Amino acid sequence: MKLQEWIKQRGLKVVVIFEGRDAAGEMVLFDRSWYNCAGVDHVMGFVSDYEQEKRFLKRNTDPIKRWKLSPMDIKSRDKWVEFSKAKDVMFTHTDPPHAPWYVVDADNKKRARLNCMHHLLSMIPYKDLTPEPIDMPERRIDEAGYERPPFDSQTFVPEVY
Repeated sequence: MKLQEWIKQRGLKVVVIFEGRDAAGEMVLFDRSWYNCAGVDHVMGFVSDYEQEKRFLKRNTDPIKRWKLSPMDIKSRDKWVEFSKAKDVMFTHTDPPHAPWYVVDADNKKRARLNCMHHLLSMIPYKDLTPEPIDMPERRIDEAGYERPPFDSQTFVPEVY
């Protein structure tokens, strides 16, 4: 939050590109789909073969995760080696010292996310510009005789939880 506030107050733009479907964050973070960058999580070195396969298969059986499976995902399984070779070529041409690709070991998602946050925060020399608390005025109630409409005159979202 301190980095985000620093970026906002300084009028800066920070672009962080995560390759993979399971990583993204605030500021202006782009979560590019792997097929747009010539590689998949495994190919990019984010997730081991075993872990990637386990997650991929779970997406097919878990209705909550099924939305993550696209027709491109299914077709890509037949092109695993081609994606790996394409990633290697891409890294050869797009990994300069001033803007390197950083590879994240993401078999353990919680640890991977913490490592990414730590690394990102270490890369930008931000300062703590947390604003002082705002002096909140008292809320004026019933000054104009306002009365909330009866609940039964409004349509509410059902309270399931």
